Amino acid sequence: TVIPVESIVASPNVLNLTLGGQFVSATANVIGVRSLPYSNVTLDNSKLTFTSSTKDVADVTADGVITGKKTGNAEITVAYEGLQDTIKVTVAAG
Repeated sequence: TVIPVESIVASPNVLNLTLGGQFVSATANVIGVRSLPYSNVTLDNSKLTFTSSTKDVADVTADGVITGKKTGNAEITVAYEGLQDTIKVTVAAG
């Protein structure tokens, strides 16, 4: 029996990146939340869809690596089987 995922939670939900610094990119981790008594599951990023609201500020690869491109704000939307969550990204100068 497959236990369905009821919602997803992307982590970090707020991400601060610094251009030219050590933290210019990060990888999203996504948890699938299931009803009790079942445990939550870490979802495989290859089964998720990642999109950036502002690709010239923060871009994201198909496997969830978020990279700061220029200063500003962006949102990364993560989708899985009709469910979604958002990561708020701020990119600052180094």
